Amino acid sequence: MFVRALTSILAFTTLFALGSAAAGNDCLPALVVVRELAPGESTDSIWSRPVSVPRFVSLKEKGIPTQRTEVRLAYDNASLYVAFRCIEDSMDKLLVNCTEHDGMVWRDDSVEVFLDTQRDGKTHFHLIANAAGTKFESRGKYPDVDSWNGEWRVDARREDGAWTALVTIPFESMGVAAPKIGAVWNAQFARSERPHGEMSSWSPVQGGFGDPESFGQMVFGGTDAPVVSTSSLEIAAPGRYQVTARISNPSPGQVTLRAEVAPDGRVTQTIQRTAASGDSEWQFDINFPYEGRHKLSIAFTDASSNEVVMRTPPVQVSIPPHGARLERYRTIVKELVPPNAAASKEIAAVRKALGDLVEFARTAKGSGVLWAHLGDKLDAVEKKVSDIRYVCTDKENLGYVVGAETPLRKVFRHRFFEGTLGEPARISAARNEYEAVQVVIIAYDKALEDVSVSVAPLTGPDGATIPVERLALNLVEYVETRKPQYEVDYVGWYPDPLMEMKPFEVPAGGIQPVWVTVHPAEDTPAGLYRGQITVKPANAPETTLPLEVRVWDFTLPREPHMKTAFALFEGEIGAWYGGMTEETRRAYYEFLLEHRINPTNIYTNSPVPTKEYLPFCIERGLNAFCLAYTHNRDDRGRAELADMIRDYESYLKEKGWWDKAYIYGFDEIPREKYQELRDMYGWLKEQFPDLPRACTVIPNEELKGYVDIWVPVTANYNQKDAEEYTKAGDEVWWYVCCNPHHPYANFFIDYPAIDPRILFWMNWKYRVPGFLYYALNLWTSNRTASEVPGERQPHQDPEVREAIKAGKRWPEIPWNTFSFADFNGDGHLIYPGPGGKPLSSIRFECIRDGIEDYEYFYILNDLLEKAEKPSCKVDPALLAKARKLLAVDDKVVKSVTEYTLDPEALLKARQDAAETIEKLATALGGE
Repeated sequence: MFVRALTSILAFTTLFALGSAAAGNDCLPALVVVRELAPGESTDSIWSRPVSVPRFVSLKEKGIPTQRTEVRLAYDNASLYVAFRCIEDSMDKLLVNCTEHDGMVWRDDSVEVFLDTQRDGKTHFHLIANAAGTKFESRGKYPDVDSWNGEWRVDARREDGAWTALVTIPFESMGVAAPKIGAVWNAQFARSERPHGEMSSWSPVQGGFGDPESFGQMVFGGTDAPVVSTSSLEIAAPGRYQVTARISNPSPGQVTLRAEVAPDGRVTQTIQRTAASGDSEWQFDINFPYEGRHKLSIAFTDASSNEVVMRTPPVQVSIPPHGARLERYRTIVKELVPPNAAASKEIAAVRKALGDLVEFARTAKGSGVLWAHLGDKLDAVEKKVSDIRYVCTDKENLGYVVGAETPLRKVFRHRFFEGTLGEPARISAARNEYEAVQVVIIAYDKALEDVSVSVAPLTGPDGATIPVERLALNLVEYVETRKPQYEVDYVGWYPDPLMEMKPFEVPAGGIQPVWVTVHPAEDTPAGLYRGQITVKPANAPETTLPLEVRVWDFTLPREPHMKTAFALFEGEIGAWYGGMTEETRRAYYEFLLEHRINPTNIYTNSPVPTKEYLPFCIERGLNAFCLAYTHNRDDRGRAELADMIRDYESYLKEKGWWDKAYIYGFDEIPREKYQELRDMYGWLKEQFPDLPRACTVIPNEELKGYVDIWVPVTANYNQKDAEEYTKAGDEVWWYVCCNPHHPYANFFIDYPAIDPRILFWMNWKYRVPGFLYYALNLWTSNRTASEVPGERQPHQDPEVREAIKAGKRWPEIPWNTFSFADFNGDGHLIYPGPGGKPLSSIRFECIRDGIEDYEYFYILNDLLEKAEKPSCKVDPALLAKARKLLAVDDKVVKSVTEYTLDPEALLKARQDAAETIEKLATALGGE
């Protein structure tokens, strides 16, 4: 459960508007800077003024920091004044090491000011001061000490339980005139607190403080502009909550304010109040009836003009969906048909227990403690709901039941089964697409022994079939996660590896999923195909589950349009198996290509794949590969690299494959290495003008013309910059690794199954044509017990470590999910299987599904472009639907941090895309 406190910094003036509070849940916060200091008035008087910012929020919205920060603001004709008061309960542990101007001040206890005077997101001023008054300043997106050296002052002091910094910034030093009343700048205020390791800011940020997209709005008001701040509000349950707004109104007249409460950017409640001159408090209740994750902000509008003039930072609120869970259980039990009198009696008892919880839920609203207790009560009744559900489903009295679940929801051994019972397992897929469903065996009554699962051929229109060769069964295995450095709601056993199918046991009360994948051939006729899955335990009667596959009337190409650079470490494969044979290499290459992933390695000094394997790979869909990794090389190194590239250039151009090659280098390059990149990549451009140069770096002016494929991490992706550089002929991909964490999607084992798939919906929404991932198979921590601090942690069980030293390997011993540092599954998406063959994972299957979903959009977009030609007469309503689908509805993906966790929402959007593809293709007559 994540509890987010509402922090609000509200300011008011009747002279200007900032935009509607209903503009969206990403509305920027706003405040007013009060004008002005009286002539000759000491700047110390700022400390007696009302607080503009009463508290910061933690970096990545991790609640309220324990060490509070206040900011007061003022300005006059000459300067802007920003007064920080940094509460600190460990003053003796303040870190103040930097004494050199423009040194690494940010490593100390420090405060930061960002001022985007032009509001362009590119030319903002960045000022940092530590607790000793040492300064750093720069201008632009990057901390370049030479970009700006304006004159500004810091008065840093210490007091009992706090340190302060009064920052004076002359307008002249920034080359701007004194702002007129009503002028708006974008701004951010931040603090690095070292004794407790807290990073916090005024406007919430997911990445770094300097993200211009997250800056708030700072408005320059007059001498009579009120300052309003609100109480901290913790919302941990649906219900009503009281807000206290403190209003400082220096004008002689009254001010009428209207508070607008806007969860998820939609105004749901308005409250109005007239405030007299002077200081006053305004208490009002807000109603928050929602469960799940939401963003909440409050805006104050001028009641006379109906213009929004201030707003709070949008704050994340996360409430466990106990109410929805309770209603789900009630619906399930209500629809049950008892097979006997005993079951009827049990259903009545469960209904009574759930009815009692309905009453408890009413009393729990508005109380985080009681709401958490409701969750405990639901946990207690959950097994009873499950058991009676299984009894009523098991009409043949087998002692077990078989259900179905989408591939987008992980099936846990100890949690309520959300899938269907007594209904067919359903899949839809295009020709040459891989799509799956989970068939789940639940041994609710007794243990099942030696269980076998098989599938029969599927029969479709006019006797067409999908043979068993195009249906794969894999046993879902579980691995035990460890507590990672990011937040998760559960640490323990997670489903992830997909093992080879063989008979298995299911303990009493146990659950075992089987992953069923269908791959219709390129010539499979469209239509509905039916067959069945047979489950046969040795100690219980067999049963069957119907399987339905709808084949769409279009075909995915062998070569996908999404480019990938997922590094395959062949040395790791060889180390695991005791050698790398040609058969093993081909098995891994083919496996990756079947998953729409290019078998390459961005970190080697020579091409992967080599010439020997390129025809094999390109025939199976390879669309990009790395010739070599490079850093800045000396003359000899450059000559060797050039010889290799020329050799491949001749070969690839002869085959027509040169456009698939690229060079990668300077991995996650820091700015101090930019000159080295310019030297090396500039030389490469001279030698090989049409060879793309890739680098994991955000698009920036300093490297423009030297990098052709920019690859920022998703948290640093900027759509405006990407569009600008794409128009100039570059490509902008993105990547994830051990970062970022939620609310960004990632590939971790302990993240929802939808995360790896929906990332590629984001690729389409933002027109990102490529995806990079640093490692497919970091297995070192599972074949060695040695430790590399900061990178590799050995297995947590001493006995397992000893077994590894003795030569034992998974699956004979448990898998260590910490493949890189303390991240579960980071850098490993596949598992080493028997006989030199790879095994997939739920995450890797969902990645393939996402890449194939991207292909749906590509096909739909291609058809739409044809249908929009003047010569085509296609129903405008169909064209409009296609455009809407291609935009990716906000209900599925609103941003890189806001996306659905509901599998049905994604699958419904995918189905709509498939149906629209078929209709457009029909309308175009097969063009």
